[in-house]
Amino acid sequence: DDPWDDRIDAYVRESILPVTLSRIIAALDIPVAQQNQSTSRRIGARLRRLGYEKKRSRRVDDGYEWIRKEPGE
Repeated sequence: DDPWDDRIDAYVRESILPVTLSRIIAALDIPVAQQNQSTSRRIGARLRRLGYEKKRSRRVDDGYEWIRKEPGE
């Protein structure tokens, strides 16, 4: 179990904004020095286990949002 899992789960459950990597990093209060590719992979892996996939979006600052896949997609 990753110690971030519960916090990521709570964020996506409670967020009314599109789910983005940068918003999750801010919600987890990850120091800038620890914001790297490894951090992104950890968060992305959890989101995929929760049924999300990364999609390009013009609606968000960093260009990507994570969309929950519906069963059968």
